[in-house]
Amino acid sequence: RGVGVNVYVLDTGIRTTHVEFEGRAFAGVDVAATGSLTVCASGSTTCAADFNGHGTHCAGTVGAATYGVADGATLWAMKVLDDDGSGYVSWMIAAEQWVLSSGPKPAV
Repeated sequence: RGVGVNVYVLDTGIRTTHVEFEGRAFAGVDVAATGSLTVCASGSTTCAADFNGHGTHCAGTVGAATYGVADGATLWAMKVLDDDGSGYVSWMIAAEQWVLSSGPKPAV
């Protein structure tokens, strides 16, 4: 389920190394670190990293191997909320614009 689909999780980031993601989770963009859009190297484990846990939880609901609803989807960390869970609408819009212009498709 979900194979070939790119899911962009706009939240506190994703712990991309989590075993439940089976190598299908990647760093996308990080807006929360500096307030401006930083495009991550997809294999980075520090860019768009989740030190809050909420983004990883949401990504797991979507794409975890055991209980995810789309357990074959590719997950992209879009860190638009800081480690306290705070952010700005402009950070979310910047990430969404990057998905539209540069993100791998098909995208949800």
